[in-house]
Amino acid sequence: MPKVVITGATGLLGGRLAEFLNASGRFDVIRTSRKARTGFHRFDLSAQEMHADVLNGVDWVVHAAGMNAAACAKDPSLAAETNGAETAALAQLAARNGVSGFTFLSTAHVYDAPLCGHLDETFPPRNEHPYATSNLLGETGLLGVAEKTELTAQIIRLSNGFGAPVDPKADCWMLVLNDIARQIAERGEARLQSSGEQLRDFVAITNICEALSHLIQATTPGVFNVASGQAQPVRTLVDQLVGIASRDLGREVALTTAPLTGEPQPDLTLDTSRLRATGAPVPDAASTQAELERLWSFCRREFEGNSS
Repeated sequence: MPKVVITGATGLLGGRLAEFLNASGRFDVIRTSRKARTGFHRFDLSAQEMHADVLNGVDWVVHAAGMNAAACAKDPSLAAETNGAETAALAQLAARNGVSGFTFLSTAHVYDAPLCGHLDETFPPRNEHPYATSNLLGETGLLGVAEKTELTAQIIRLSNGFGAPVDPKADCWMLVLNDIARQIAERGEARLQSSGEQLRDFVAITNICEALSHLIQATTPGVFNVASGQAQPVRTLVDQLVGIASRDLGREVALTTAPLTGEPQPDLTLDTSRLRATGAPVPDAASTQAELERLWSFCRREFEGNSS
């Protein structure tokens, strides 16, 4: 049974991936966190505490720890260090300890801002936002280590993931669908800050976990877009979520939005051909519905009536 270390396992993606891999029964999962926490190994690269012992006998590392877009914008230097230099340092540590493979959870936003057009993995990244540039530094650092060692490198360029975390304290409530679900649970209604016309490629966290599990087992190196491959207006998924909450609550949930602009929205296709060529599962409407239902149920359980 492969032993897999997951960094950032207290977060949305890391936590859900640890849960998913554990439930599959195919992996021996080690969860890590920057801070001491029951059930987690402390693993803080920023403090130069390399803790090489955590990687003893490990087959694969999934690096899911990093700064989000808002934090990167506030401190670009720290973003470059955290998302960039620390990723390279962890890859070097993994290679020195005989780890076979390393999966880095990067972002599709390295391509451009806003995301538009047909984007496959050969499209030259040109987004200059610190979130994009810092993740690109991490990608480059990992590939540099892989070129000089036997470490298998997988770079995952994620689209707009959504879904319930394992821990309600996970830093994921700025995500638009997560935010809407929590607003409804706390206040009984929700406000979407935009008109919802803009196109986004939303992908369920369950689908991301399925893709990652498949790639780890396949040990296929390379850069992979992990997305639904089908962009939709934000309002489409928001309305679907509001409908789920309305049926559960037995009343129509009020949703307010910014006024429609009527402006044409640029097309967006995140090409997932390379991922699908490995035999990875393909996201579908049923998985999106199930993820939205899980998200709403989680928010109602954790946050209902908590509005101050």
